[in-house]
Amino acid sequence: MFQAILIACVIGNPTSCMKVLDTYGPYEGQGRCYTRLEEMQYKLEVLWKEHNMPLTINQTMCIVVQGEKT
Repeated sequence: MFQAILIACVIGNPTSCMKVLDTYGPYEGQGRCYTRLEEMQYKLEVLWKEHNMPLTINQTMCIVVQGEKT
């Protein structure tokens, strides 16, 4: 099982970051996890732009976890 995670930081301040966890997973396949990362990234960038939040995604990952498939 794979869990999608993004790390986002304030533009110009790489020490001011947040971890964004997917609440829909975990996913049985790594490919589905990467697809979910793309969805999350797109939606977050739209949200941040709408609210004038100067954030950027610095890292994306799919980590192995225990859990029920979705």
